[in-house]
Amino acid sequence: MALDWFPLVEEWEAGKIDFETYLGRLADLLEGKGVPQAGQYKRLLLATRTFGRSWDDSASPGLQSLAARDAVAGAAWCALATKTIRAQAIGGKPAVPAEDLAAILQKITARL
Repeated sequence: MALDWFPLVEEWEAGKIDFETYLGRLADLLEGKGVPQAGQYKRLLLATRTFGRSWDDSASPGLQSLAARDAVAGAAWCALATKTIRAQAIGGKPAVPAEDLAAILQKITARL
């Protein structure tokens, strides 16, 4: 399954569309190619990015700690989903199997 998303990436990088529009179009493209959870991917990636961009450093340390853990866990999920989507889009065997990456990410998030 080849994905023709380079025009979409170029449109976003040129500032012609915002990140949310970019992710919406990307999710539509992925869903059209049969990629499962493309909508979930879009929502979590957007939430994680938005959260990081609007970090509230005036919040209590406990609240910041919980928020940071949630952001890291969301980013870990997005990283694994990206790897899976890329493998489906490009084909071939990845250098690091998704199961191994998942185990690594789980160990990282468990330490938070």
